Amino acid sequence: MGSERDDPRRSDAFDAAATARALLPPFAMRTFLAAAIALWVSASGVSSALAEPTADAEELQRQQDRVEKHLLRVQQERFEAKARGEDKKSLQRLEREFKRTYSRRNAVIEAEKQLQ
Repeated sequence: MGSERDDPRRSDAFDAAATARALLPPFAMRTFLAAAIALWVSASGVSSALAEPTADAEELQRQQDRVEKHLLRVQQERFEAKARGEDKKSLQRLEREFKRTYSRRNAVIEAEKQLQ
């Protein structure tokens, strides 16, 4: 009778995987694999290409126009809500939206400066 090593169904990769399963609990292995994949993707540059489309000057200008238009709408809505005497919660929501839009506008302007 032959040993387990003589079995053609077993391979070194199977042995390595079995050893890894024995050493690491399943959740730790998933975490390790996720970290390894993330590291590989970030090193290959795929994530940056997918996260940001090419930002040429025309595209940035269109984005700035769109964000500024939204900023004006939010600002107007915020002032009108305050004049109507709306509750504090809706005023805070509008204030947060205004600040978020303002920071988006600043980010677009900064990107335009870096492009030049």
